[in-house]
Amino acid sequence: MENQLLATQASHIADKYTFLMCTSEKEKGLLLSYNQFKDGNFIAASETEQKMLLTTMLLGSGTFLYEYLKANFSDFKAKVVKPNGFITTSFEVKYKFGNNEILVIRKMESKKLLLNPLAAEDPKNYHLIFAFDIKEKHVFTEVQTALTNYLKQHEISFEMKNR
Repeated sequence: MENQLLATQASHIADKYTFLMCTSEKEKGLLLSYNQFKDGNFIAASETEQKMLLTTMLLGSGTFLYEYLKANFSDFKAKVVKPNGFITTSFEVKYKFGNNEILVIRKMESKKLLLNPLAAEDPKNYHLIFAFDIKEKHVFTEVQTALTNYLKQHEISFEMKNR
């Protein structure tokens, strides 16, 4: 699935993103407040929101990269580009730091949600696509290596593609 998904999505991603990575996820990661997320805010869900399933999963590798960039780049910001909805599972966020950005796209096969409305709560039904626009080679290498190491340590399958 990853290979086909990455090939399909690559044509929809701006050319400025010169390196793409697609993962098959296993963990929920950070649970964001759906109400805040749909309004463009990147805020952790409260316990009440979590109990009522009013959340958006950032997923494991998306959370790792979020935390890694936040810890290593003082000007890091996460921005919601396109939120998911109650009946749509995909979203787009940008991680910005310096003159660099990483577009993160969450995808699920729509037929999974049609067959089972609770499929949206299982991280194994999702893929993340990371699209890198990082100007400095050493910064790209550092970030890409950290993410790749995380994926290998957590036995998350992934595919990479240069453009």
